[in-house]
Amino acid sequence: MNKTTLTTLLLTIFFSLNLVAQNTYFVKVGGNNNGGLTEENAFTTVNNAVVAASDGDTITIVGSINQTGQVGIGKSISFVGQSDATITGASARMYVINAAGKTISFTNITFQDATTTNPGAVFTITQNSDLTLTGCILKNNTSTVNGGTILAGGTGVITITNSLFDGNSANRGGAVAVTSVGRQLIVTGSTFVNNTATGIDGGALYLAGNNNLSSITNTTIFNNQVNNTQDQSKGGGIKIEGTRPFTIQNSLIYGNFVTNGTTDVPSDLGVIANVELNLINSLTKKITPNLAANDSFATSIVAADLTASNLSFDSTTGNVIYDAVAVGTESPIDFGSDGEDAGSWNSGLTLLPPDTTPPVITLTGEPSVTVEVGTSYTDAGDTNTTGTNNTLIGYNADLSSNNLTNATAIGANATVNTSNKIKLGNSNVTNVETAGSITAGAITIPNTDGTSGQVLVTDGSGTLSWSTPSSGSTTYSVGDMVQGGKVFWVDSTGQHGLVVALEDAGGSSAMDWNAGTTSSGLNLETLAQSSGMYAGKMNTAIIIAAHAAAANNGNNFAARACNEYTYTQNGVEYSDWYLPSKDELHLIKTSGVGAPNLYSYNYWSSTEHDANNAYSEVLGNYANNYNSFKPKDTGEDIKVRAVRSF
Repeated sequence: MNKTTLTTLLLTIFFSLNLVAQNTYFVKVGGNNNGGLTEENAFTTVNNAVVAASDGDTITIVGSINQTGQVGIGKSISFVGQSDATITGASARMYVINAAGKTISFTNITFQDATTTNPGAVFTITQNSDLTLTGCILKNNTSTVNGGTILAGGTGVITITNSLFDGNSANRGGAVAVTSVGRQLIVTGSTFVNNTATGIDGGALYLAGNNNLSSITNTTIFNNQVNNTQDQSKGGGIKIEGTRPFTIQNSLIYGNFVTNGTTDVPSDLGVIANVELNLINSLTKKITPNLAANDSFATSIVAADLTASNLSFDSTTGNVIYDAVAVGTESPIDFGSDGEDAGSWNSGLTLLPPDTTPPVITLTGEPSVTVEVGTSYTDAGDTNTTGTNNTLIGYNADLSSNNLTNATAIGANATVNTSNKIKLGNSNVTNVETAGSITAGAITIPNTDGTSGQVLVTDGSGTLSWSTPSSGSTTYSVGDMVQGGKVFWVDSTGQHGLVVALEDAGGSSAMDWNAGTTSSGLNLETLAQSSGMYAGKMNTAIIIAAHAAAANNGNNFAARACNEYTYTQNGVEYSDWYLPSKDELHLIKTSGVGAPNLYSYNYWSSTEHDANNAYSEVLGNYANNYNSFKPKDTGEDIKVRAVRSF
């Protein structure tokens, strides 16, 4: 063997020994953790596979696995999904790329349900490395800070291709947050839908930095939102910052919004003034602030109306889909510069040709009228040419003048002459019949007939009903709203009884039973100790007289508040109110009338227990505490409700 041949052989052996073969490791539920180089010997966790792998190796995820902790990746590894690979997270971030100069890729894998208080619930990359996602699905992941799925700092390239981001959330950047100056982001053929920024901006994407090579192409960003604001510059779809050009091409960014929880306001892109936006063949509805001279958008529609397209998200296919519309109607169909649809879905739909069929309008009446193309016909409404929101139904129905609004004429020759008025028929109409009831303002008139001699009576709430009037004297029933209040008791004749006031005496303030009129404290004994029906009136008079005799200091107290209470109902002032006795107070509760504005508090009665205490009772829906008493100067929140007799 000559020297040259020997040298060549030795060099070949040397390089062969120093080249490390690239391995493929498997991760699968049910693997036996025996080296991971086959499915049978697969690792059961991603972390074990990462530890075993070297730069340039591949890790294949087979089927569904659960990941309960964070995995650090400091090697150039390709992760590939197989058999509908799905990684379900828990209360932890999934992956941290913790070394510079690495290239990490994930293909055909679903990442879901990761929740963390750290940035980037699925990926955090702050080192100067590259990350590529192809054909991946990232859904329902949550970070309480930035980046619902990806938090990207440092430099390097993040490439996202043909992937779906659905239902992720974070304080900023509901799906992706780029926070460093030099990080490049390239998004192609992907869909961002239903993502939420819960606190700051960037419902789907928050893009900071100055990288001028970042771009978004053939991508759909739909129905993402920023919460707790109506500032449209927050970017319900995308928030772009920095001093740089940024290109968006052949994309559909529409239907995104900001919301204060009550009102949703359109917000697709929030772009600061230093960004030079190059918007090519793209559709969006609201960019804030408005585009300026340094922006380029001539081939795009920046205030699009896609209502006719009926955009919606199809969770089965992962696409935002839409309907075909007529030529001339704004639509994503064939709008891209590549001849395909704007956005990530190329529908294959074609725009519908306009309807060129000549219309034939037939009016059925007396006589029938046929209107052909090229002919004219004067019909209802010819007088009114400048009004708005008017309705005319019937032969020769019309308005008597111009400039009417919300006027309605119904019937042959009906003419309405005033805005906000309905005219039924002409002067020949002698009867209007309806099977239903009639509501006029706040009053509803029944559609049934009463018996002979009955009259219509209102319940005070707008409903009329037939009632037989009493002969001579008026009778009342429990629950009637009369005599300044609500009836809660009537005697056997029905002509006399008690009403309870519709509001608390003395406003909503609580007060003591006693005014505090003795030098020895609040223990003025009044001897107002009657408890039966109508007894409260005498008790009230006794209490007020006792306070006057004891040199009343001017403080308000329960009996005085009732005595001074007045109420006007139907033009009649009622001023003869008093503090109810113990039994009268109890009857308010047990009668079931449900007096208005009756709170579930203790209420005073006028029945004194002794020098220091008086009876009270909790009204409203609480348990019965009849026969209980409280100190007259209790300081508790005890209220006052007046009654009167009739």
